[in-house]
Amino acid sequence: MKTQPIIYFSDAQLIVYQIVEKAVLEVRRFNTDIKGQENFEQWLPESLLKAWYQPISIVVDSRQEEYYWEAVPHVSIRDRQELLQLRRRKLFPTTPYSFACIQGKSQKLETARSEDQALCIGLSQPDTLQAFVQILLKYKIVIRGIYSLPLLAENLLSSLPTAKYTLLVMHTEPLNETQPFGLRQIFFIDNKLVLSRWIGFSQTSTRFSTFLIEEINKTRHYLLGINVLSHEHYLNVFIFSESQYIEEINEINKQKPFVNITLKLYNAAQWAFQEGLYKSSPPAFLYSLILQKLVYRSSPNHYAQRFERRYFKYFKFRQLLNISTIALVVISSLFASYSMWQAYKTSQQTLQLDLQFAQMEAAYRETKALQPIDIDILALKDMIEGVEWLNKRQRFPLESFNILSEYLVDFPQLSLEKLSWIYKEEVAQQVGGENPTSKIQQLLQAKRKEAGLNESKFLDVVIIEGKILPFDGNSGKALETVRNFEQHLKKDKRIKDIKEIALPLNLSPMSTTKGNLTHSNTTAKDAPFSLEITLNL
Repeated sequence: MKTQPIIYFSDAQLIVYQIVEKAVLEVRRFNTDIKGQENFEQWLPESLLKAWYQPISIVVDSRQEEYYWEAVPHVSIRDRQELLQLRRRKLFPTTPYSFACIQGKSQKLETARSEDQALCIGLSQPDTLQAFVQILLKYKIVIRGIYSLPLLAENLLSSLPTAKYTLLVMHTEPLNETQPFGLRQIFFIDNKLVLSRWIGFSQTSTRFSTFLIEEINKTRHYLLGINVLSHEHYLNVFIFSESQYIEEINEINKQKPFVNITLKLYNAAQWAFQEGLYKSSPPAFLYSLILQKLVYRSSPNHYAQRFERRYFKYFKFRQLLNISTIALVVISSLFASYSMWQAYKTSQQTLQLDLQFAQMEAAYRETKALQPIDIDILALKDMIEGVEWLNKRQRFPLESFNILSEYLVDFPQLSLEKLSWIYKEEVAQQVGGENPTSKIQQLLQAKRKEAGLNESKFLDVVIIEGKILPFDGNSGKALETVRNFEQHLKKDKRIKDIKEIALPLNLSPMSTTKGNLTHSNTTAKDAPFSLEITLNL
């Protein structure tokens, strides 16, 4: 179970609380005088603060806290921090515990320049708090931050009805033994802190309800005096108290209603329980709920100096280092698990392959046992490979004849007498001549040649023999017909080459051919031709 320690510091007492989930438990109380500081220093080395080894938060609820709510020029973010530091040094020159923040745009509409509303708070007498902080640093207690209770009270407003001007009234620790409790009045505009008052209540002086109404009226008159609140604006007052005091306030409110003040009463213990705080001591003190919310909601540090938070930086660095170590261990474990899983899968695949090889070897031995002794396995293997080689190179002339027939249809005067078909295997030549350009290429070609992987092409060759019919004796016209046929074939990309073997004689119709002396001259009766056509399929 995670335990978070928190120190509540008031003017009279320092109280150590332990936050455990939904409970705020008191551990020890110390007076803020010299004797209380000595007791705290004696208790601290053996306390649970060192055993818990958790960053501790200090929440300040003091009458010595001063508030300045004023307009400042609107500047860039870089200059804003410097401007706030100058205001803090001017307003709180003697205290190290001061804080300033921008709460939004200025409420003053008459100004022409753009302004922001700034809040500056600080402790006018920081010696007592500083003494306790030095004791904590002496024993290397990790200080997370020092916070102002009124500023942390903004976390409660999200659970209350929305109002522009809000006055939150709650019980707090008494200043001395004659007081049962004190009252903390916190004033907000648009859920942003403006000022706060601490008031001591004594049961012997007057009734609580009368005292409370007087103090609320004082606060309203003060707000009117500093022009923070106008007469026509309603002040919404949320009072958290015990049941007996709530009944008294209701009776007076019925007899004499407030002017421009709206009262809303809550039982502090019940309301804290509804907000998730199941156990606190004492239950009527609503600041215990603020302490619990500080654990679960991050808030900027208000008062702690840089050197006072040095152990917290070491703590965050150590925490980051631990997280990084855990992340590396997790990643390494995942990587190791993945590697083991891959190794397991590989081993399973190896087992399956070994099983297949064993089955194949057993089948081979059974087959070999059934074979005749005189069968040569190697010769049979060479025969099968030879048949596969011939089967891959089996060629048919049908496709080549179909290509030629597409063009012969357009030339009916070409009469075919003989059509022959053969195919040739053409081995691709290396670019750059017979010698390769490098020894690596020579080695690769030699390996490919040994493996029978030389690239080759099979060329279909068709030999056409025929005549020109009808032939009227004009050999020139016959030759032109053959040449036109060749030109049409060359346009086809599937035709690689055309070789002319024989062409019609280029003679006049009355010319004769010459033979031997024993024969007489005769007139040419036909025009034969022969072509060798190479196709690249």
